[in-house]
This record gives sequence, C-alpha cells and structure tokens, in this order.
Amino acid sequence: MAEIHASLPAKERSEVYVGKYIIVGLTYLDADGTFLRVDQRHGVIVMVETAGIGIALKGDHDGETLSVPLDLRAITDADPGEYVLASTNEVVVDPDLISTWTLMKAA
Repeated sequence: MAEIHASLPAKERSEVYVGKYIIVGLTYLDADGTFLRVDQRHGVIVMVETAGIGIALKGDHDGETLSVPLDLRAITDADPGEYVLASTNEVVVDPDLISTWTLMKAA
C-alpha cells in the first residue's frame, strides 16, 4: 500500500492512512552502530502531514502520541494475525500496517 500511495498529495495520503492501526518497531543504536535496544509501539494513525505521521498510542502507552517521519517507504501492509510485541508482551491482532525505524545516537 505504501508504495502505491507515496506519490499522492497530502490530502489523499491522509485519507488513506488516518484511522489505520499500525505497529511501529524502533531499533536504537549507539553512535558506533552498536545495538542498544528494541522498542515497539502500536496505535491509530491520527495525522499525516509533511511534518510527519502522528500516532495515538494504545495498550501500555495508551494516551501517549508518537510521531515518525513522513517516509512512506518505511510502512508496509501487515499480514493478518496476532503479533506479540517483544518489548511489552502485548498482543496486537490484525493491525493494518507495520513500520520499522532504526535510530542512531549522534556522535
């Protein structure tokens, strides 16, 4: 889905993604690339703008928000099924989308 909709204007992208349930995987590395930790969050996309994608988190992080860059290459359709989040042991059933990010500490 992300590849198909990447070239759409912002209004149409928003209509496609807002309301979709997403799992976000975050891998943290230190400045030399050494693995630090993995974190996973899940929730509903509430905003898609040039400034980024806003996600209203659910589960263990209910009430919090997460913003990720507007890079639709990092979003893929999720296969149906149950996803057990390693960082929280939460079970997410049939999310719409999955996104993964690697974050490296500045030197």
